[in-house]
Amino acid sequence: MKFLTFECFEDILDLNCEIKKFRGTKKVKTNLGFDAEFKLSDNRRSIDFTLKVPEKFFEEKLVDGVLCDKLDLDSDEFCELRSDVEQDARESIQAFLEKNDLLIDTEKFNTNILLNDVMTLKEAALLYGKATNTLRFNIQNGFFKEGIDCRKSGGTWIILKSALDREYGEIK
Repeated sequence: MKFLTFECFEDILDLNCEIKKFRGTKKVKTNLGFDAEFKLSDNRRSIDFTLKVPEKFFEEKLVDGVLCDKLDLDSDEFCELRSDVEQDARESIQAFLEKNDLLIDTEKFNTNILLNDVMTLKEAALLYGKATNTLRFNIQNGFFKEGIDCRKSGGTWIILKSALDREYGEIK
């Protein structure tokens, strides 16, 4: 069986969402029954995904009431079908992320911060059982968003307790 592979690099989330960091590539079966593989983009606000669709799917669709006997990649009908298939994949991936609690509502983190809601990396390391180097590494690699979750004050990193709770769980 021949497959058409579509690679999509798009922002599939609304502006108030961010994706929790996960490793590697995930797979999901779309609502139309196709396989989609996806991974987290570097900006943690979008997903890069690859979609494999059998050619037969496009050939068997009715175009103006007539069964296609040949796949015409330049036709408007093909472009419309492809758009529908990609939208189905986006919706299936978003549902997967929601179901697996991988979405963060950033809107709720943009509230007024009190002094007790921030701490230095040294304090965070002690409270959360992490090395300061690990926390610094996670900041440099986008695990915590600079300017949102943390910032440098003079030569000292400060970080929001809510960001630490989000990524490591609340302190017991």
